[in-house]
Amino acid sequence: MAIRPEGTGDLSGKAVVWKERRSVPEIPTPLVYRGQVYMVANGGILTAVEAKTGTVLYRSRVNAPGAY
Repeated sequence: MAIRPEGTGDLSGKAVVWKERRSVPEIPTPLVYRGQVYMVANGGILTAVEAKTGTVLYRSRVNAPGAY
């Protein structure tokens, strides 16, 4: 989920830029690099999204299963 950093008070709905709900980590520690957000979910599924829009660029298994 990407949230706009500016604003005050109740920002219900206005502050959320995008959401990704599939194959995301339970305990997120995303990596942002060159305009892309990378996340690895338990089981070894890597998801890369465009930071500005949340568009999924790719999703694949990294052949290293386990807890991340």
